[in-house]
Amino acid sequence: MVSDQWELMNIYKDYINGYVHVWSKGVHNVEDVVSRLRQNPKVIIVTPEVFMELVKNNVEP
Repeated sequence: MVSDQWELMNIYKDYINGYVHVWSKGVHNVEDVVSRLRQNPKVIIVTPEVFMELVKNNVEP
């Protein structure tokens, strides 16, 4: 399953990096955003490290 997701991630052309201001937002805010994003089957949530690798490998300068 992980390898299938990895293959799927490599075909996407758009990447979005979202930040959360930890002093003014709480965990519930993050959970809300994550649950809404997961409703869209085209959205894949990854760690910052994976995000940077995807951008480095798939976005042309």
